[in-house]
Amino acid sequence: MSLAVSLALVSVALGFAGHFVYIRGIIRGKVKPHAFTWFVWGILTAVAYAAQVVGGGGPGSWVTGVTSLLCFLFAAVGLGKSSRVFITKQDWIIFLSTLIAILIWVFTKNPLWSVILITIIDTVAFVPMFRKAYHHPETESPVAAGFAAVKFIFGIAALNSYTVVTVLFPLVTVVTNVAFAVMILQKRRGLRVDQKPAL
Repeated sequence: MSLAVSLALVSVALGFAGHFVYIRGIIRGKVKPHAFTWFVWGILTAVAYAAQVVGGGGPGSWVTGVTSLLCFLFAAVGLGKSSRVFITKQDWIIFLSTLIAILIWVFTKNPLWSVILITIIDTVAFVPMFRKAYHHPETESPVAAGFAAVKFIFGIAALNSYTVVTVLFPLVTVVTNVAFAVMILQKRRGLRVDQKPAL
C-alpha cells in the first residue's frame, strides 16, 4: 500500500470519526445542523471532488467524495422542526445567492476558476452556520469541526498532484473549520464565565 493511499484512508477514517461525533450530537438533541449550509456544502464538495479527480488528485480526493454524501444527510436533518428555527432572512439571501453562483459555475469550464468559485461559495455558505453557532454555540460541535480540519490536512498530504486546483479547496476548508472550532470554544467559555455567580 502506497503512502498516498495510507494517508487517504486515515483522512477518510478521521472524516467518519468527526461525522460520528456530529451524528451523536444530533441524536442527543444537542447539535442542530443548518440545512442551508450543509446542502450547499454537499453540492460544492461533490463538485470539488470531481475537480480533484480530473486534476489528478488520486487517493487524496476520496475524503472529499465521502464528505459530500454526509453533507446531504446533515442537510436533510437540518430541515427538521427543531433546526428550522435557526434559519433567518439573511440565511435565505445567502442560500439563494450561493445557488445562483453554482449556476454560474455550470458555465465555468476552466477547472481552476471552477475551484476558486467553489471555494468562495463554500466559505460564504459557512456564514449561516457560523452565525447560528455564534449566538447558540451549544448547537454545534467544535470536536467535529476539529476532525474536519485534520482530515483535510491528511487529504492534502495524500494528493498525487499539488496545484491550485487540487489544494485550494481543502486548504481553505482547514482554515475555516479551525476558526469555527475556536469561535465555538471561546463563546462557550464566555457563557460559562457569565453564568458564574457574583462574589
